[in-house]
Amino acid sequence: MSPLGRSAPSSAGAPRDRETEPWPAGHTFLGSSTRDKHGKDRFVTDGLQTPGSSDGQAAASSGAVTSSSSTAQRLEALRRANEIRIGRAQLKRALAAGSVRVSEILAAPPECIKTQKVQALLLALPKYGPARVACLLAQCQISSAKTVDGLSERQRGELIGRL
Repeated sequence: MSPLGRSAPSSAGAPRDRETEPWPAGHTFLGSSTRDKHGKDRFVTDGLQTPGSSDGQAAASSGAVTSSSSTAQRLEALRRANEIRIGRAQLKRALAAGSVRVSEILAAPPECIKTQKVQALLLALPKYGPARVACLLAQCQISSAKTVDGLSERQRGELIGRL
């Protein structure tokens, strides 16, 4: 559908009725989905405003398929996220086996655990289920959404002391 409530032509080569379709064949509307020369869908964004732009200034987007620099950034972010997931899984297994103490992790958290929720870390401990973890967090005045790196010194010390 066009911004005016009219539907776009179904195919570029088909004849069109000038009264119902006043735009040229092959025209794409701003913010509409189209296919590139390789047959892949892409979203036309030429001239769209971004949330940061103001006073009618349009975003500097080319409307082209994703550039190689953003693809490289995405792949790097994916690699880092996978490393973090693997590190967290290994740490949870070590906690469950008892080869690592949670107080050591809380005192000096490794990079892979800094952004993990405290609640998720405590649930990896043997004999600590959701009710016991919730009670412990409430006693220490720690939100269930708090990350390990986001703990204050008071919260960290109290949690280590209770464990």
